[in-house]
This record gives sequence, C-alpha cells and structure tokens, in this order.
Amino acid sequence: VTWAGNAQLWFQASAAGQYMVLTVNVPQAGTYDLSAAMTQARDYGIVGLAVDGTPLGQPFDGYHADTVTIDFGVDFGSVALTAGTHQLTWTLTGKNPASINYLVGIDYLVFTLQ
Repeated sequence: VTWAGNAQLWFQASAAGQYMVLTVNVPQAGTYDLSAAMTQARDYGIVGLAVDGTPLGQPFDGYHADTVTIDFGVDFGSVALTAGTHQLTWTLTGKNPASINYLVGIDYLVFTLQ
C-alpha cells in the first residue's frame, strides 16, 4: 500500500468509544461533500464521523480480510460549513466480528464545494 505522502493518519484505538478530533480550516462558506481515502486491514475497526458534534454519513468498516488496502471512495455525505475552523470527531463504534482490533487509518480527506 502506498499512502499519499507515504503516510496515513493512524489512530491506534483499542476499544469502542475511543475518539480523536481533527481541526480543519474551511476557506469559504458553503455546502461541502466530504469524502476520504480510508485504510482497510484485518485489524481495523468501524469508525463514525461527526462534524462540529453532528454525525455525518454512515460509519465506515475498516476491516479487510486478506491484505492492507485503501478504499479511495468513502463518501460521508454533505455538510453546510461556515468559513473558519471546524472539528471532525472520529469515534470507534465497534469492529467487524472478524477484526482483531480497532485501528483507523485516514489517507486523505476531500472537501468538495457544491
């Protein structure tokens, strides 16, 4: 696997309920489609996303049985944002029964202004 910039944001969670918060700066107010490239492997969990405290889209299951891979098309949906800083909270909601851990890997995020 080759991540953008040869690295992923690796959240080494160990249980459901653990979370991390990313702060992003949006240069222009508007409605944005938010998508991501997310790592999948046999030790990855299920992660949900909230923007400024409001859940967005469906949780992403990072489990993949055979190899480490990247899902380049994870769509979290649309959100109206003001210009300025916003909080993205990534919360482990559980794990696939076949997964052996709760890891999360984010290769990159894409904010597309509608």
